[in-house]
Amino acid sequence: MLSARAATPRGSRQAWLTPRDPAASSTGGDSTFKTAGLGMLGGTRTPRRPAIPDIAPGVRAAGKAGGQDEGPVILPTPRTPEGLGDVRGRHRQRTGPGEISTHWGLKDAEFPGPGSGYGRKSVRGDDVAQNFKAGQKVGVAEYRDACGEAIYQSRVREPLGKSWVRGHRLPEETLSADFPGFGCPLPRGPPAKDAVFPRGVEPDSETAKAQYRLTHASFDPGEMTSRDYKWPEALRNPKHQFGAAERKDSNNRGFGVKTALTMDCGIEPLSLPKTHVVMAGLEHYRYLTTDRLGVPKCLLQNERELPEGHKFGMPSGTDTTSAGELVRGFYSEAEQQPDEDLGCCTARGRRNFLTQQPLGIPTVRDDIPAPPRHRRSVACATNFGDDADARTLLAPGKFQLQNVFDEDFWERRPAQELYGIIQGAGWQVGHDEFESIFKYAVELHGDDEGTASLEALMVAFADWRSHHSKVAPS
Repeated sequence: MLSARAATPRGSRQAWLTPRDPAASSTGGDSTFKTAGLGMLGGTRTPRRPAIPDIAPGVRAAGKAGGQDEGPVILPTPRTPEGLGDVRGRHRQRTGPGEISTHWGLKDAEFPGPGSGYGRKSVRGDDVAQNFKAGQKVGVAEYRDACGEAIYQSRVREPLGKSWVRGHRLPEETLSADFPGFGCPLPRGPPAKDAVFPRGVEPDSETAKAQYRLTHASFDPGEMTSRDYKWPEALRNPKHQFGAAERKDSNNRGFGVKTALTMDCGIEPLSLPKTHVVMAGLEHYRYLTTDRLGVPKCLLQNERELPEGHKFGMPSGTDTTSAGELVRGFYSEAEQQPDEDLGCCTARGRRNFLTQQPLGIPTVRDDIPAPPRHRRSVACATNFGDDADARTLLAPGKFQLQNVFDEDFWERRPAQELYGIIQGAGWQVGHDEFESIFKYAVELHGDDEGTASLEALMVAFADWRSHHSKVAPS
């Protein structure tokens, strides 16, 4: 037990102090803790010293009195049972301190020595230290080499570790710290920003812009390319058409239809084609290989002697099933029923678990909140049930280019927000008139929520304006 009286110096001990162990008093609290912890290590306990009689029994001792000795506080860990077999002992035995963990089946296994190792040994060359030490001379050899090199001019003019000595003697002012340096000072001009975007300069004229467009193809942002064509005056007619004019059949004798049906006429209507003299072989080849009216095309194959009534191809089968039966189907009523595992889990181990919740992910993801359509990625293939129909694709909204969709007009909004929207749109409506318009817009929804959509507000405003225009004095 550690007492508060132990903090009193030994030289100034009072007469009523209870005598303690001299060893504990000389070493302080450290030895006291060591003595108290000897019984917690599982070893032999130190026998207590005989108690010294208290010379001041009337003074209560400080600190907390210790209870009955109940033995060591930290119990030893359970050990491996003794008397086990070789196999069970190897399996249960754990590694000791500093021992490498080995599988119990390899405890007594003998492994061959490393020997010379596997693979082919690489040729080890000289390392960097040996390359630097190559040709290095020390001592007398280094001194003799330095004396021999001293006669060369390059050794004197280019000393090792110093700059090139040219023999120049600079003035004394160049050695001072305030020497500005040689050469003319660099004039400090305007910044580069003023050179790229000058101020106070008039813009280029149209003539200069036209020259830049011609020579440098320099166009303004969003400028349309103009080729400066000079069209004839006849093209100013809005009904003008390019191309050759068609010949009109003014006498109503049907030359146009007859010419269209006549394929072997010449350039002029009801004329014969021009005669061209060609080689007979080429004409015969053209006659065989081209398609002729009412005659099959010649495939350039030898003629075969086939009997009359011969038919090519495979004869049709004897199946009496018609195309209508194939389209309508001839499945039985049992085969037309849905599968037994429809809506059930097909994973093994979970098939016997019945639940009312459908399994899997629905095709239309109405189970999660859908993000706004204008914020979805182009590569998003998830169907949230609000995809655009054919009408929206062919005729999109009027304000979609301004990032305003039809859903924004249908959203219910409070009166303060709607009043700010119409004020920003430039509607000249007073606060009292807006209250009556907003009240009528809420009535159009048929509920008492106190909010209205922008579409209902526009309808209410149109009715209010038409009513006021009728009752206004003429």
